[in-house]
Amino acid sequence: MGAMNEDAKQRVEREYRRIAGKLQQAAGSMRGTGGRDAVLAQTRDALASTLEHLIDEYGTQAEQTIGSTVWDQLVIAFFGETNAGKSTIIETMRILTNETTRERKREETGSAQDGMIVGDGRTDFTKVYCEYRLKINGKPFTLIDVPGIEGREEDYSEEIKRALDKAHCIFYVQGHNKQPDTATAEKIKRYLKDWVSVYSIYNIRGGSSDYDEPEERETLMTEKTVKTEVLITNTFREILGDRYKGNVSLQGLLAMCSVAEFAETRGDLLRTQRKLKTLFGDGETLLRFSRLHSLTELIDDMADRFVDEIVEANKHKMISLARKAYHGISDELQRQQEATRRTRLLLHTLQGDIKSVTAKTQTAMERDIKQVNDNEYNALKEKVCAAIDNKVLNEAQRKFAIEQQEALVPSRIEKGINEAVTRNVGEMNDYISMRKRQIDYIPLAGQLDIEDPQKRLGSFFVSTKRIEQTLNPGLGDVGSFAVSVAGGASIGSFFTFIAPGVATATGAVLGGLSHIARKTIFGDGRRSKAKQVARRQIDTARIDSKIRLKELTKGINEQIEKDCGRMTAAIEEETRNLKTVENIIDDAKTGITSFIEEIKSKEYGTI
Repeated sequence: MGAMNEDAKQRVEREYRRIAGKLQQAAGSMRGTGGRDAVLAQTRDALASTLEHLIDEYGTQAEQTIGSTVWDQLVIAFFGETNAGKSTIIETMRILTNETTRERKREETGSAQDGMIVGDGRTDFTKVYCEYRLKINGKPFTLIDVPGIEGREEDYSEEIKRALDKAHCIFYVQGHNKQPDTATAEKIKRYLKDWVSVYSIYNIRGGSSDYDEPEERETLMTEKTVKTEVLITNTFREILGDRYKGNVSLQGLLAMCSVAEFAETRGDLLRTQRKLKTLFGDGETLLRFSRLHSLTELIDDMADRFVDEIVEANKHKMISLARKAYHGISDELQRQQEATRRTRLLLHTLQGDIKSVTAKTQTAMERDIKQVNDNEYNALKEKVCAAIDNKVLNEAQRKFAIEQQEALVPSRIEKGINEAVTRNVGEMNDYISMRKRQIDYIPLAGQLDIEDPQKRLGSFFVSTKRIEQTLNPGLGDVGSFAVSVAGGASIGSFFTFIAPGVATATGAVLGGLSHIARKTIFGDGRRSKAKQVARRQIDTARIDSKIRLKELTKGINEQIEKDCGRMTAAIEEETRNLKTVENIIDDAKTGITSFIEEIKSKEYGTI
């Protein structure tokens, strides 16, 4: 193979690798995308599998194409209907070029052998793939006679495929004096695929009797012939588009009869030849009339630039394979679009639902913790007033009863807050669990695991110690006050326990009340006054406690907000993953389209 041809082969191989590289890059990117949603994972894997399958198929076809390509000479496949005259035209070309197998057969038999490859009227006369190596003006080229596409062409489909894979261009022989019918046209399209340049040969049918009259021997291109040629040209252009390169009209039988030395067994051809030469005067005149020169001149020109034809054929094959990849990706994406559309919608609605239920839970949490605080202080007021009213109790007993109620408050608040948190976060978790069953990837935080409230609540879970730390107890500040007010003043010790700031700010007041309490706490007329003082002080402590519990509430809500942020971030990430998958496909399709346009824009025979 010459250096020029070697260079052409390398350039062709490089371009095949380039489009394969685009597909490999897309497949690698697809496999590398994140996302745990089952639907998204299925979509991603299906698209990646499609890309990988296309890469394998593309690689196999590219390898076969490059391997089957003849790089040192032009290869033309004659393709067409059964009995269209393919073999007749090829036989004529063999005779004109002294094709070696023809000459060898003649030497072996010692007699003329022309016409033996030509059909004798039987269906599918050409039953096998046949190659003929010829020369035109010293330039080698190969003609391939392909089995006909009518009759039982499925018996020869592999032969047809092998010939078309090897050929640089196709000469489709139209043997009827009419426009190709729809069925034949569809077969042409199916067999020829997208990659080969196609020329039509209108082999004008007719025997020796069609030229009996002098006017019938004036020109082959009669008005009827020209009309049929236009119909053929328009039909092929419509079927094949840019792959169709033009038409040659000729009379193959006349051309063969002008130069052949038929075998004695082909009496049918010998009789036709004798009559035609009689009608036209000699073989040279008959050959000119046949217009075979229009075909030989075309082949001569193509053989001059056969490297261009090779490159051009491979360009079309690349474009065909690239389009196949494009449509394969598009078809798979179309199959996945309903799933991805539903996933995107679910992601969007789930994100909104999580934000909504989070806000609802935070509001409910604030309300319920406030309610726990209010309920416990109100209950304390009732119990302290009951102790003040209890005439059975002496001073020491009354003090003990009030202190007992004081001691229970922190644990009651603890229990109430934990129940509120458990209930509200549990309801939120149940709702999210229900919603997340539609999209299975949402990574709920461990502390929202409903089966283990203590673990689930984590820093949410409060305790007596936590209550004490939050409320900053300080009994020592007013310990003497409890004694001085004879039990009623033990209310003051609780106020300090719950809210030392309040006790400090009102120490002088409480001290003043202690004197009144000594004189009135056991007097029937002063009990109402003692209860009034107790209620007021407890309300003050309740308000202060509510303020201090806001920090606890804030911490709980911040944790809820953090988990909401984690979940919505996961949703946003999954949405981005979905978009990434779509972007990879779009980039792959854009890359393929650009590749096709780039190849198409190159000048004829260049790549």
